[in-house]
Amino acid sequence: MRNTPRVLSYHMSMAASYWQQQFESGVQNVADIQLQFRDMMRGIQLYLGYDYERCGEHLSSMYKDGSVSILKHKSYQYGSGQPVLLLVPSLINKSHIFDLTKARSMMAFFCAHGIDAYLLDWGDFLDDPKMQNLSDIVLHKMASAFAFLADQHAQSIHALGYCMGGSLLAGLASRNPHFLKSAIFMASPWDFHAGTQDMLKRVKFWYPSLILSLQEEGYMKVDWLQILFSSLYPEQAMKKFSKFAKMEQGSDAADIFVAVEDWLNDGVPLPEKVAHEVVQHWFFENALSSGEWSLDDQKVSLDGINVPGLVIASSEDKLVEFDMALPLKQKIKDAKFLDPKCGHIGMVAGSRSVQDVWVPIKDWIEKNHA
Repeated sequence: MRNTPRVLSYHMSMAASYWQQQFESGVQNVADIQLQFRDMMRGIQLYLGYDYERCGEHLSSMYKDGSVSILKHKSYQYGSGQPVLLLVPSLINKSHIFDLTKARSMMAFFCAHGIDAYLLDWGDFLDDPKMQNLSDIVLHKMASAFAFLADQHAQSIHALGYCMGGSLLAGLASRNPHFLKSAIFMASPWDFHAGTQDMLKRVKFWYPSLILSLQEEGYMKVDWLQILFSSLYPEQAMKKFSKFAKMEQGSDAADIFVAVEDWLNDGVPLPEKVAHEVVQHWFFENALSSGEWSLDDQKVSLDGINVPGLVIASSEDKLVEFDMALPLKQKIKDAKFLDPKCGHIGMVAGSRSVQDVWVPIKDWIEKNHA
């Protein structure tokens, strides 16, 4: 039985508000809503009782710096002169998005196709005094991990940053580190005032509750993020759990659904200063796009990135909208571009992720490794 009652209560509350709006506007009647509620609850029940638990025993740590580690896959032989790739997750979610199940592991895919792939794992920010602001995270923690991996393989490395991980990677790449061979930015935001601004509006709406949480706890609670994301698409829970109820239970697709949902419910709290930098500077002040984001008092400029770049942004992504990521393509010299036309998580876990996202990344790395 999964222990996610608070998260599910957020989903149900948002679904209820969605149904109320649908009913009051005359789009749906009571009978339709009752059917949707039944299907959603059936999906939630199946999810809570699903016989699946991710096992990470096939991964081992080969680097440790405070809370940060680099993980490798035990089943593959590393260090044979192949391209080296470090996968960088977002700050607010754990690294195993890149290694969900046997049927959907980006890490295993690259390893099986001649690329030495590793995971950068942030660990617990709150336990590491050197992970309390973005400058330390990027210029010290990230840089040290990247340099270690490059030294181990005696070659510069490729890096792929997902979501906020890509934004941080851009900050590091702008310093032109010698250990970086290329940079891949997947669903990575840069202009937080572009597109519909739906996320920006929701952040502003929930900001007072964040301030209260920071004052009381001294960090950004995972609950705040769950409320933020569930309020952005109140109908999402109804749709995804209703879809899960119709899946063949025990299938690869059902396993992947549960693995993704478990991952979403296992977020990472952010230290107060990091939360403030992201919300105040990135979202409200749009510091990345305006060129006002600074790391150790030096402003970050995409013009300073002079390694090959691949920007992956989807016109179907509702979390990091296409226009939010577009400046990375426009401002990084000679950056290549890919629109896989799938959702934010679909790039990593979707049914089309392998063919539409992973294979093009593999081909691009091979082309830019010589």
